[in-house]
Amino acid sequence: MKFTVSGICLAGFMAVGPFGAAQAASLSAVELLQQYNLVVKGDLNSMQEVEGNVYVGGNLTGSALQAVKKKAPVPDAGLANVVILGNNNEVTLNINDPDVTVVIGGTNTGVVNEAGTVIVGSTPAELVPDASTVFSTLDQWSTDLSHLATTGTYTEGEQGYTFGAGVYNISLDDFRKMAFTYDLAEGETIVFNVSGTDLAIHKNWPGVPFELGRQVVWNFYEAENISIDAKVIGSVLAPKATLSGFSGSLEGSVFALAVNLTNGEIHLQQPDFDIDTPVVPVPATLPLLIGGLGALAVLRRRKAA
Repeated sequence: MKFTVSGICLAGFMAVGPFGAAQAASLSAVELLQQYNLVVKGDLNSMQEVEGNVYVGGNLTGSALQAVKKKAPVPDAGLANVVILGNNNEVTLNINDPDVTVVIGGTNTGVVNEAGTVIVGSTPAELVPDASTVFSTLDQWSTDLSHLATTGTYTEGEQGYTFGAGVYNISLDDFRKMAFTYDLAEGETIVFNVSGTDLAIHKNWPGVPFELGRQVVWNFYEAENISIDAKVIGSVLAPKATLSGFSGSLEGSVFALAVNLTNGEIHLQQPDFDIDTPVVPVPATLPLLIGGLGALAVLRRRKAA
C-alpha cells in the first residue's frame, strides 16, 4: 500500500528543468532513518545502547553509549557511523569494531573504545551529512505526514486494538485499552499521526514481532515532551520533543529534538516504509522557473507582433 505525501520534499531528488537545476541532498528522509538508528537535533544524554548508527547535533552527555552493535545495509556506507557535532562530555563510547568511524566535532573528554577511526575537532564533509539539511529534511517529512488524511481502519477487541495498513490521525487518550497490535503484510506501512504536546506512551504490543517496527511510523508532530514508559514497536518522529523514559526497548529509528536515554535501548529495525514522496522543485529553483516563464511570455508577445 502506498501513500502520497503532499508538500515540498527537500531531499532525495534532483529538480531538473529547462531553466536550471537545484542542489539536492543525497539522502531522503527515509534514507536518513535507514542510515541512522538515532538522529537528535540537540543533546543526547545516554547511559544505554543504540544498536545502529547515531547522529547527534548537540553534545553527548551521561555516562556511556554503546553504538553500532548491529549493522544493516545503509544508503551511504562511506559516511561516519557515529557523529557528535558538539562535545563528548566524559561519556564512554563503546564501539569495539575496527570498521566503525566516529566523528566528534567539538572536544572529547570521554573515552572511545576500539573504533577503527576517531576524528575529533572537525566534521569532514565527505563523512558527515550537513546538519541543517538533515534536520530540515526530517522536519519537513514529519510535517508532510501530519497532513495526510486518515485511510486506515482498526478493530477493537476485548484487550485492545488491531491496526491495519494505512494512515491514522489519533490522540492516544482516545484509546482506553492497553494493547496495540498490527495486522500488516509484507510491503505494507502504518503511519500514526499523534496529536498532543505532552504524552506518555504506556501501551503494550503483545505478540507483535519486533521486525514489524520496520513498517510503522509514529509521528508525534506536536509533542514537546514524551515519556516512553513501555516498549514501542515502530520508528518515532518527534521533531519538537524531548524523549525520556525508555522503560522498554524501542524497535525502530528515532528522530527527536533531544533524548534522555537513561533506561531501555533503541534497537535496529531498519525502516522499510512504503511511502511515496513527490518530486517537487525546492524553493531555490522557483526564481529561475519564474524568470523562464517570463522569457516565454516575451517570446510569445514578439511572435504575435
